[in-house]
Amino acid sequence: MSIVSHGKYVAGWLDSSVGDMLGALPKASRSTSHALVTCLDSDPRPSNLLRRSPELLAIAKSCRQVGNGFSVPTSLLIERRETLFHGFDEVWFGRSEFVVPPPRQATIVGPDRVDAGAIGALGAWMSKSDCSLGLGDGVGLNVVAKASGLMRFLLAQTLAAAPPDTTIVTEPWNPGES
Repeated sequence: MSIVSHGKYVAGWLDSSVGDMLGALPKASRSTSHALVTCLDSDPRPSNLLRRSPELLAIAKSCRQVGNGFSVPTSLLIERRETLFHGFDEVWFGRSEFVVPPPRQATIVGPDRVDAGAIGALGAWMSKSDCSLGLGDGVGLNVVAKASGLMRFLLAQTLAAAPPDTTIVTEPWNPGES
C-alpha cells in the first residue's frame, strides 16, 4: 500500500467521528487551539448556520466567518461537541485563527476516503495555514494530520482499514435453533 501524503501531511481513516475525536482532544493544546468548521451535518456552508442554529447561537460571537465556514476556538467546540456534530462534518485544527478556507475541490467528508488528489490540494493549504489536523466524518472518520516518523506510517496504514460491518439483522437470534 502506498502512503497518501503531501509533504509533512498524511491521510488515515478511523472507525470514529468528529464528535468522538473532539472528546479525546485536550482543551489546551497549542497545535489544535483554533478550529475551522467547513461542513456541519452535510451543510458545506456552516457560516450561514451561525445566525439560524440554536446550537451555534451560544458561540456565534466567538466565531469569525472564513469562506463558507467559520473559525472558532477549539475549546468551544469541545464543550458543545455532543450537540453540534452528528455526522458528515469537517473540521480543521491549527495553532492560530484561520484566515483562508481550504480548497473547495478537496473535501475529507465521507463516505469516500482521502485520495492522492485531495491530499495534494489540501497539503499545500494546510502548510500555509499552519494546520495540524483535519477531520471529516460520514462513514468513519477521515484524518489528515501532520505526522512524522513511526506515527506517519501507522496513520497511513489505517487508510486501508475495512469499514465496520453494517449488516442489519432482521430476524431475532434464537440460540436454541440450529
